[in-house]
Amino acid sequence: MEKTTTVTEKKDGGGTMSSFSQKTTSTSGTTSTGAGGRRMSKFEEELEAKRKAREAKRESDMKSFKEEAAKRQQAAFERKKMDSMSARNKRSAIMDKFGGQAKSGPSFGGGRVGGGRMMVQNANTIKAQLLEWAKARTTGYANIDVTNFSRSWADGMAFCALIHHYYPDSFDYNILNPKNRKYNFDLAFGTAEKEADIMPLLETEDMLLMGNKPDWKCVFTYVQSLYRHLSKKD
Repeated sequence: MEKTTTVTEKKDGGGTMSSFSQKTTSTSGTTSTGAGGRRMSKFEEELEAKRKAREAKRESDMKSFKEEAAKRQQAAFERKKMDSMSARNKRSAIMDKFGGQAKSGPSFGGGRVGGGRMMVQNANTIKAQLLEWAKARTTGYANIDVTNFSRSWADGMAFCALIHHYYPDSFDYNILNPKNRKYNFDLAFGTAEKEADIMPLLETEDMLLMGNKPDWKCVFTYVQSLYRHLSKKD
């Protein structure tokens, strides 16, 4: 908007009258300014608007990314929780399957250890005598140290040695590796079922699930089954 102002001035001395006009220009509304208060050009205004739009989009994208990451983390936590519960349930099922049999103290039948008939006295006596039988049949085999019904059987080598003692032509024990746990369990349980018709009460999945410290009741019950069938060949 343009404004014109006329000023009339009378000078002392009787004299003359003079006048002048002054133009001023003002602009209504807001004006975009850059650094230092300088007025921005239209091109600069467009660049600034685009910059702000990019920042807003980046903030929105970052917020969405964090929300999705939180959802994925929560989902992973829930899966892990469910897997853990499933593993515990499976382990519980294994314990249920073997627990009662291990505590019942079944007779060993007519097997002999060191020339004497095993006598059923109590659970500790049964465990000690059965462990001695397994240890005697696996003596001399590499990577074997049968001292209990848990860790001593965790890699499958003791099962393989025990089966191999009675069926030496069924597989080559010397090529076995303690690190190949699944293969060892499959070989031992499969050979026992094929050669001696011993039902696989203990399964490979059971042993793998229980890790390096399997429940002694599970191992004890299966070794009892091995004894009943294999000791007849002694």
